[in-house]
Amino acid sequence: MILTSQRRKRDTTGFVETGLRILNSVDSEVLANKLSTIMQDLSRIQHMLRSSVLAVGNNQYLMSDVLPQWEGLNEKHKLKQ
Repeated sequence: MILTSQRRKRDTTGFVETGLRILNSVDSEVLANKLSTIMQDLSRIQHMLRSSVLAVGNNQYLMSDVLPQWEGLNEKHKLKQ
């Protein structure tokens, strides 16, 4: 069977198109996996940041509680001198 030039071009184009579709689907899967990993990492970072902010807020509260007591002890010490 003799293939015409137009038929050869169509067959070649079909093979190339199929190959490109396969590469495109692989690229899409790789990108989806990378995005999934990034989202998981962002979630972890968000959790760590929340914990840090809560710790800072708690430490500020503790400092605001300690400072008046320290000032009172300092005043008592000055009065004894």
